Parts: sequence; C-alpha cells; structure tokens
Amino acid sequence: AARRCGGLEHTSWDDFLWADAIVDSRTFGFGEGEQRRLQLVPIADLANHHPALGCRTDYSLDEGSFVMRCEERHAVGEEVFVTYGALSNDKLLERYGFSLEVNLEPNGYCPDEVCFVLPVLGSDPAKLGLLRAAGLCGKREVVQLSVSQAK
Repeated sequence: AARRCGGLEHTSWDDFLWADAIVDSRTFGFGEGEQRRLQLVPIADLANHHPALGCRTDYSLDEGSFVMRCEERHAVGEEVFVTYGALSNDKLLERYGFSLEVNLEPNGYCPDEVCFVLPVLGSDPAKLGLLRAAGLCGKREVVQLSVSQAK
C-alpha cells in the first residue's frame, strides 16, 4: 500500500493502524453494496451516540449533501445526538472506544442480549419452573440474558 499511495514509506505500521482507527471512528457510512461510501463530515463527527435519542443521518449522492434529521425539536444549547446504529457494546467499544450502561434501541431491543439454548431443562421441570418464575424463560427452553445483567 505504501508503494501505491506514495508518501507512506516512512510511516510505521503502528502509526498507520492509529490513523486508520481515527478515520474509521469518525466516518459516516451511506449506501449499500457497491454504492457504499464512507464520508468524513466535519462538525457532525463531534455528535455523541444515543440509540434512542439519536438523529438519523443520510447522504444524497445526487445532491452531494449530508443531511441530519431529528424527530424532536431541540432547545438552544441542548446536545444533539446521532445514532451509530443497533450496535452491541462490544462493537461500540471496539470501534468507538466506549460502551453504554443501558444499551436499548427505541423498540426495546438490546443488541447485547445473548440467547442460551438449554435442552436439559426439558427433563428437569424444577429448574425450568425456577427460570420461568424469575422471568428468564418463556414457553420454550431458551434463556435470554443481557450482558449488562451479568455484572
């Protein structure tokens, strides 16, 4: 890559990885498949993430413009959030360097939920009853635990 780009011959691998992480953590992605593009948008990259309060962002290839739409009005001086998407805490930490104590989407979905299939419960009605009583298990033999609950 250094030979193709030119000017990177004296850049260390660590410096390259740092620069890549800096750019990657500040870009907005738009489009799908071959139309997918990453954009650096000055000022907009300063907005913090919130899964429920976040404004939606879009980029118009036809008009060449970045658009941020908020569903609610904001008072002067009030922080405006964007949503980075339905990302689990491990992805937020890996890509952006933070995690959320409560990571719920507006529809109640938690991308941190992990399902464990416990087939042995069918043969142990006592354990199945205890899990159901605790609200951890429905009619099936599946237990859902959230990463944030496993402290």
